[in-house]
Amino acid sequence: MKMKHLVLIAALVLMVASLGCVSEDKQQPSPTPVQTTSVQKEIVQRTYGPPQSLDKYYEKDPVYLFKMFELGGALMGVISNFQQNDTNNTKTSFDTFSKLYEENSNLVPEWKSYFNIDTVNKFGEALDSGDPGKVFPALDEIGKTCGSCHRTEKPAVWAKYHWKDFREVTMSTSNPQEPELPFAVAKMKYLTPAFDGTMTNLKEKQKKEASDSWNQFNSIFSNMEKACLQCHSEPPRYFVSQDIKSLISKAGQQITSGDLEGADKTMQQIGMESCYKCHVVHEPAQRLKESLEK
Repeated sequence: MKMKHLVLIAALVLMVASLGCVSEDKQQPSPTPVQTTSVQKEIVQRTYGPPQSLDKYYEKDPVYLFKMFELGGALMGVISNFQQNDTNNTKTSFDTFSKLYEENSNLVPEWKSYFNIDTVNKFGEALDSGDPGKVFPALDEIGKTCGSCHRTEKPAVWAKYHWKDFREVTMSTSNPQEPELPFAVAKMKYLTPAFDGTMTNLKEKQKKEASDSWNQFNSIFSNMEKACLQCHSEPPRYFVSQDIKSLISKAGQQITSGDLEGADKTMQQIGMESCYKCHVVHEPAQRLKESLEK
């Protein structure tokens, strides 16, 4: 047994040693921006969000976003002209795209590795050939470099510069001693207890108490709808919409008539169609936004 252990240890030593004996003339090629590079891994690991050099492009208007729209539009112009056999405008559109691509590659130094000028040059050569069999594979390579950045960087950019912050939203309450509270506080002190209180009292077959909790829930739900307008520019069409308000009214009518079991089922439907689905849409964005600040 000892001899077997020694043989195994010796084999492991030889394997480890061989890892350090790769000759310099057999170095692995540098990864392209399409692969998972060390730069991308560093970006994934950081917790402070997009690079600070991007801030100046979002001080007022989303300037960087507009530049990306311009770049993408130029690229689609190339394809549109090529598909229509418009050789002259294909060349013009490509020249515009190539110029914008190089300019944009210098806007955010930390993101420069995502841009690959060589793929653009090869795309231009493919266009000169006029062969769709060369053009579209070359286009696909450009798309991979763009997608690499988008997949890694977009969520943090959305969170920092585009998504509103629930911590800045307030909600009215029925309590004159604290008529306006931060959204999360009002939700936990008034909205959630009213909803869950209704459910609890229904299960306990307590009609009056269920009615009292429902009245509070109905009132604070209306306040929440108004709070939504602090972010949304028009009345929301989901989660606090008329179909949900109709369900709330239905639950109230069922409680009044004594159909507590039916009211319980309706409240469960409200929980799934309004509360839960609203959380699924809004909470990930808020959690990401907060995590970038840590």
